[in-house]
Amino acid sequence: MNDLNLLSTRVDKHRGLLYLGAILVAFVAWAAWFIMRSSSFIGEERFFSLFDDAMISMCYARNLVEGYGLNWARQGQPVEGYTCPLWTFLMVPINALGLPLRLRPLGIQILGVACLVANILVVRQLMIDFFRESNRGTWIPATLLTACYYPLNFWSLRGMETGLQALLFTAVTYLCLRVVHTKSDRYWALAVCLSLCILLRPDMVLAVAACLFYVRHVVFGKNRALWIGPLGLIVAAAAGYELFRLIYFGDWLPNTYYLKLTGTPLSVRIMRGVLVTGHFLAPLWIPLTVLAVWLIPTVKRAHKVRLPLAIVLLYFAYNIYIGGDAWENGVAANRFIAPVMPLVFVLLNYLFNEAVAWWQENRSEKMDDRRIFYAHAGFTVIALYFFLGFWGNAESEKIWRKLVVADRPFCVGADNRIVAGAKSLTRYVKPDSVIAVQWAGMTGFFTDYKLVDVLGYSEKRIARKIGQPFALDDAIHFRPGHTKFDPVYVMRNYKPDAIFRADKMYDVAKKAGYRQMTQHIWVNPAALREQKPKPSGSH
Repeated sequence: MNDLNLLSTRVDKHRGLLYLGAILVAFVAWAAWFIMRSSSFIGEERFFSLFDDAMISMCYARNLVEGYGLNWARQGQPVEGYTCPLWTFLMVPINALGLPLRLRPLGIQILGVACLVANILVVRQLMIDFFRESNRGTWIPATLLTACYYPLNFWSLRGMETGLQALLFTAVTYLCLRVVHTKSDRYWALAVCLSLCILLRPDMVLAVAACLFYVRHVVFGKNRALWIGPLGLIVAAAAGYELFRLIYFGDWLPNTYYLKLTGTPLSVRIMRGVLVTGHFLAPLWIPLTVLAVWLIPTVKRAHKVRLPLAIVLLYFAYNIYIGGDAWENGVAANRFIAPVMPLVFVLLNYLFNEAVAWWQENRSEKMDDRRIFYAHAGFTVIALYFFLGFWGNAESEKIWRKLVVADRPFCVGADNRIVAGAKSLTRYVKPDSVIAVQWAGMTGFFTDYKLVDVLGYSEKRIARKIGQPFALDDAIHFRPGHTKFDPVYVMRNYKPDAIFRADKMYDVAKKAGYRQMTQHIWVNPAALREQKPKPSGSH
């Protein structure tokens, strides 16, 4: 009998590895296809590009490599216009390789694939070690949902730090559960991951606080002397970067904090956050309601669900507090919600495993392996049905079309037009000119001009302005990071030689005598590059 059980265990293990391999191979193939769809031919060369916010970080990394320091503008004092220090520094080696500019974003996309694959593996291990309940439980729904979740994949493959953020969320959850529930001594591993959280994004301090609160009894228990070093590492990471920020940028907080969280009434921000969060939750109300009803009694009984649940709730609340994201349409989950969704999938999968375990314990008719397999498959299909956008999604472009049909990813067409337009600047504007821009990342990375940020991401005075006025009943039109601008100040203080894709500046430029060269390029006649005459007989 023991030999049969051992053989069954080995078969299940090999079958599980086969399923995992199939998921990973399919995911990597799809990710490669996504990356190719997000690139474009400009002229006769293929250009890879990232979401504009990621390209802003790429500008900082490129300029650091080229000797301008961490300075997006290539002029004046440096301003911390990025919100992801660790991700920005990871871009430095890729920019230091000396690849053509058009290929460097591909390196970040490959790094995004690696983060997503690692996250899939950690989600699986989290399920196996803590949320499978028995050998009849399954890890496949949570793992497959994580692999297929389009918003998480979109933001990561478009160059954002979202994939690494999701990986750190699942990793710190796993390590905390190991420390608390298996008496593991993975203190240093947990401390390293928590330090990386702090360095990746300032708002990840919420997850760090939740984790430290969860392990507090272990930290202050009989092994508390072993925690002195790990806790010191976390404090050193936080204090070290804060000291660097103060010395290098001359500020206690990143410039994006002032841009997005000041100058607009808190009530407007929260109202907009409630509206966009409600819009995200509306198509998912059935599975999330079932999950919520099940969690109410489970939280008291199963201590291990508290940490992933706390992290999920903290970041949904944070999303409401900051007013959501500027980019809410076309992707379903924004950059603040998408990274915690794998933990939602873990909790849903745990619910299903508990239901199967309850049936086996309390029903006279046990489920055999075939019925359990059908139950696993049915639950997975139902979960995918909801979370891939088949159910109740009123968006004009269904999420599933982006998964299985050759639709170009959201915003890619516009981004590539901006890359082409930025390169065309060299036809009209002299080298070493100052360009005022609204799309800061693409223009900064693919040109060598000095820059002025019209929206204030890398401009301190604009970031500290009062934003456009919004009433509560108009809060849905508030877009964080896109409500502050001062065209007159930009013209007077920076005297830009040209303006590129900055519609807030066009009227002022026209009054100042700038010449409109294309739909989105306005040039000061004094900075206009001398146009070469067309060859005789050309048309």
